[in-house]
Amino acid sequence: MPGENRALKISNPGRDHLVILFAKKPLSGLPHLLQQLEGSNEPLPQKLLSVLGDYMVPLSDIAYAKDQVAFSVQTRSEGMIVPLIIEVESR
Repeated sequence: MPGENRALKISNPGRDHLVILFAKKPLSGLPHLLQQLEGSNEPLPQKLLSVLGDYMVPLSDIAYAKDQVAFSVQTRSEGMIVPLIIEVESR
C-alpha cells in the first residue's frame, strides 16, 4: 500500500486494476481468494462476485461517489465486503 515513504508504481504500459476490499472483519483465506480470482477469465467485477459470493454487499446496495474515492452502503444483506476497483491505463 502507498504510505508516507512508499508509492505504487506501474511497471508496464497498459491497463491495470487496483482492487481494494473494505471489510467489517479481517478476511481469512485471502491467498485462496486471490488464487480463485487469478484462475478465472471473467471480467474483474464478475470475478469478484463469483469468488466473494454472499460475503460481498450487493452492488445495488453500494453508492460509489463520482468525484472522489468514496462510497456509502445501505443494505439489509449479510454481506460485509465492499470492493473498490480503480482502473489505470498507462503508456
